[in-house]
Amino acid sequence: MRKLQSFIIAAFMCVVASSAQAVPTLLIDGGGQLIGADRVDVGGSLYDVRFGNGSCTGLFSGCNNAVDDFAFQTQAEGIVAAQALLDQVFIDNGSNLFDTEPETILGCSSVSTCQALIPVTLLTGGLLSNVITNNNNSIAGDTASSTLTLQRALSTASNGSRTYAVFTASASVPEPSVIALFSVGLLGTFIAGRRFRT
Repeated sequence: MRKLQSFIIAAFMCVVASSAQAVPTLLIDGGGQLIGADRVDVGGSLYDVRFGNGSCTGLFSGCNNAVDDFAFQTQAEGIVAAQALLDQVFIDNGSNLFDTEPETILGCSSVSTCQALIPVTLLTGGLLSNVITNNNNSIAGDTASSTLTLQRALSTASNGSRTYAVFTASASVPEPSVIALFSVGLLGTFIAGRRFRT
């Protein structure tokens, strides 16, 4: 009986651990360009991100109210989101070289640098954004802590090295492995109950 209880506890812990360690799904178009990612872990919460070429007003619900338009409202939150992109999305993985070939990120055509802008608040006459700088030389040269104030209607295509990162909260859908482990735990509980009664 104790072995079964230990098994049930271990199965439950596996469910908790696997749900906490979600791996983002990179979204790549037919031409090999990175257009976004789903389930990026930003400070313990999961977000979907899309890279957008265009103006703030066209990408962020009018870009007129930070509370309604942007997923993050402070520079500190923006830095955490920027670091999450560097650590989980702008990486070299097999044939995908999104760190060393920044031109493969949607909105960036520069072979040396891609800056992803994460707007966090509106200022008088401008938009305060955290900037992720993804260089082609090394991970050590990448940064997630700089800020930039831009005109609200700035087109990111203007210099070929900027794109917007549009974050939205991920829908919480359990992974198949989580459902399977949870089912094993329930089955074990059922079997333990039957053995205890007999």
